[in-house]
Amino acid sequence: HPSHPMYREGKVRIYVDPATWISDLREFDFSFGSRIHGNIAALLAGVPSTVLCSDSRTLELCRYFGIPHRKISETPKNIDPAELYAAADFGDLVNGHKERFLRFTGFMERNGLENTFTHGDGGAAFDAQLSKLTLPPAVSPWIDSDPASLAGRFSWMRGRMEELTEQNSKLRSQLAKKASPVSIKVQAGDGAAAWPSAYRRARRVVGRPVRRLLRPEQ
Repeated sequence: HPSHPMYREGKVRIYVDPATWISDLREFDFSFGSRIHGNIAALLAGVPSTVLCSDSRTLELCRYFGIPHRKISETPKNIDPAELYAAADFGDLVNGHKERFLRFTGFMERNGLENTFTHGDGGAAFDAQLSKLTLPPAVSPWIDSDPASLAGRFSWMRGRMEELTEQNSKLRSQLAKKASPVSIKVQAGDGAAAWPSAYRRARRVVGRPVRRLLRPEQ
């Protein structure tokens, strides 16, 4: 919840690109928790990590890749992270990496699937192209609740909606000019068709308290 201290202290982030996520994680000394993707991102950043497994699939992944882990059901709630750090053993992760990597590339090779490591430059061209991009930074939560901030936020959202609506109209016009034989139909259950209705419901729910906040006292 936005009132949680983690939010209030600015410790919550959402990343839209793995490159920026991994880059920011390099500043940390240790990563631990129940989310396998976050700990793998930390490992890719060279940061020691320990996964607290809460389900069989996560446990299976940790065992196969040799990632330090503990069952969360067997871990004391008040455990010191320093203890997890000290107990982490990365021998299986490092020593078994080559065999696992060759197993993946060998599978692709046997099935006629080319990959950059066996048939290309090992990803050098992709990395070079990626390094030239200016990727957006992490998204921080918006936790302001005063009427002025709410009014400004919703005004910005409305402006973006108008911009996107205009862009969509232009795209539809461009597509209509192209005599394409391909016919695309969006079913009622698709997200694209259901989104406006969901948006309208959200606007009704959020709009009422905002209007009450902004309404001058009688």
